[in-house]
Amino acid sequence: MLSLFRHAAVFLRSAVFAHEVYYLSKHNLTDFVFNESTAAPQTTGVRFEMVSSNDEADELEAEGLEFRSCALDSRERLDKGAIASCIFIGREPGHAAH
Repeated sequence: MLSLFRHAAVFLRSAVFAHEVYYLSKHNLTDFVFNESTAAPQTTGVRFEMVSSNDEADELEAEGLEFRSCALDSRERLDKGAIASCIFIGREPGHAAH
Protein backbone atom coordinates (compact mmCIF):
# COMPACT_ATOMS: atom_id res chain seq x y z
CA MET A 1 0.00 0.00 0.00
CA LEU A 2 2.87 2.36 0.77
CA SER A 3 4.25 1.93 -2.74
CA LEU A 4 0.81 2.65 -4.22
CA PHE A 5 0.51 5.89 -2.23
CA ARG A 6 4.04 6.91 -3.20
CA HIS A 7 3.35 6.38 -6.92
CA ALA A 8 0.03 8.23 -6.61
CA ALA A 9 1.76 11.16 -4.93
CA VAL A 10 4.41 11.31 -7.67
CA PHE A 11 1.70 11.21 -10.34
CA LEU A 12 -0.33 13.98 -8.71
CA ARG A 13 2.74 16.16 -8.21
CA SER A 14 3.74 15.78 -11.88
CA ALA A 15 0.21 16.70 -12.97
CA VAL A 16 0.31 19.94 -10.95
CA PHE A 17 3.99 20.91 -11.01
CA ALA A 18 6.40 20.62 -13.94
CA HIS A 19 10.12 21.28 -13.62
CA GLU A 20 12.14 21.65 -16.82
CA VAL A 21 15.60 23.02 -17.50
CA TYR A 22 16.15 25.58 -20.26
CA TYR A 23 19.45 27.06 -21.34
CA LEU A 24 19.75 30.73 -22.28
CA SER A 25 22.64 32.01 -24.33
CA LYS A 26 23.77 35.42 -25.49
CA HIS A 27 26.32 36.12 -28.19
CA ASN A 28 28.00 39.43 -28.89
CA LEU A 29 28.84 39.68 -32.59
CA THR A 30 30.39 43.15 -32.55
CA ASP A 31 33.91 41.72 -32.10
CA PHE A 32 33.39 38.80 -34.51
CA VAL A 33 35.88 38.59 -37.36
CA PHE A 34 35.01 36.23 -40.20
CA ASN A 35 38.00 34.35 -41.59
CA GLU A 36 37.00 32.74 -44.87
CA SER A 37 40.04 30.46 -44.94
CA THR A 38 38.95 28.68 -41.73
CA ALA A 39 35.24 28.67 -42.48
CA ALA A 40 33.41 25.40 -43.07
CA PRO A 41 33.03 24.28 -46.68
CA GLN A 42 29.98 25.50 -48.54
CA THR A 43 27.05 23.11 -48.71
CA THR A 44 23.91 23.46 -50.74
CA GLY A 45 20.39 23.50 -49.38
CA VAL A 46 21.26 24.71 -45.87
CA ARG A 47 18.63 26.91 -44.24
CA PHE A 48 18.67 28.50 -40.77
CA GLU A 49 15.37 29.39 -39.08
CA MET A 50 14.46 30.97 -35.74
CA VAL A 51 10.95 29.85 -34.77
CA SER A 52 9.15 31.86 -32.08
CA SER A 53 5.50 31.04 -32.69
CA ASN A 54 3.28 28.17 -33.74
CA ASP A 55 2.28 30.11 -36.85
CA GLU A 56 5.93 30.18 -37.98
CA ALA A 57 6.24 26.46 -37.23
CA ASP A 58 3.09 25.74 -39.25
CA GLU A 59 4.51 27.76 -42.17
CA LEU A 60 7.68 25.64 -42.11
CA GLU A 61 5.60 22.46 -42.08
CA ALA A 62 3.53 23.79 -45.00
CA GLU A 63 6.78 24.33 -46.94
CA GLY A 64 7.64 20.67 -46.35
CA LEU A 65 10.28 21.22 -43.65
CA GLU A 66 10.04 18.67 -40.82
CA PHE A 67 10.05 20.99 -37.79
CA ARG A 68 7.50 19.27 -35.55
CA SER A 69 9.13 15.84 -35.89
CA CYS A 70 12.40 17.05 -34.34
CA ALA A 71 11.04 19.37 -31.64
CA LEU A 72 9.04 17.42 -29.08
CA ASP A 73 6.23 19.37 -27.36
CA SER A 74 7.00 22.29 -29.67
CA ARG A 75 3.42 23.56 -29.74
CA GLU A 76 3.26 23.85 -25.94
CA ARG A 77 6.77 25.28 -25.60
CA LEU A 78 6.23 27.91 -28.30
CA ASP A 79 2.97 28.93 -26.60
CA LYS A 80 4.97 29.52 -23.40
CA GLY A 81 7.47 31.81 -25.18
CA ALA A 82 10.27 29.46 -26.21
CA ILE A 83 12.29 30.15 -29.35
CA ALA A 84 13.72 27.31 -31.42
CA SER A 85 16.79 27.65 -33.63
CA CYS A 86 16.75 25.14 -36.47
CA ILE A 87 19.09 24.23 -39.28
CA PHE A 88 17.59 22.37 -42.22
CA ILE A 89 19.59 20.54 -44.84
CA GLY A 90 17.28 20.17 -47.77
CA ARG A 91 13.92 19.34 -46.21
CA GLU A 92 15.31 17.40 -43.22
CA PRO A 93 16.33 18.90 -39.87
CA GLY A 94 20.07 19.07 -39.36
CA HIS A 95 19.90 20.58 -35.88
CA ALA A 96 17.22 21.95 -33.56
CA ALA A 97 17.62 23.61 -30.19
CA HIS A 98 14.80 24.93 -28.08
